[in-house]
Amino acid sequence: MSLALPLRYRVKRITQDPDYYLTGGDTFFIVSNFIFKVHCYFFERESHHFQELLAKADNLLDPSVPSGRTITQGIRLQEIDAPDFQLFLSIFYNPRYSIYYYP
Repeated sequence: MSLALPLRYRVKRITQDPDYYLTGGDTFFIVSNFIFKVHCYFFERESHHFQELLAKADNLLDPSVPSGRTITQGIRLQEIDAPDFQLFLSIFYNPRYSIYYYP
């Protein structure tokens, strides 16, 4: 006999990532139970895979809106966990500005 938990205990709450939910961001990614709001520019510039993901129109209510452009249509990345995605984003959003400064 198995006991099923009520739905409220089975659903993970999705929260904004503390470092990468950016005010000027225009693209949403959902990784684990975090939502990231970042700029699509880096993804479109550097990756054919992300170019294809961002070009898809997954919004059934408004097919003219590409995937990832609204919070309700965030791109879910299941093959990576949140700490690894944060590390990946730190390449684009370098937290150490002085590392590139050479007097």
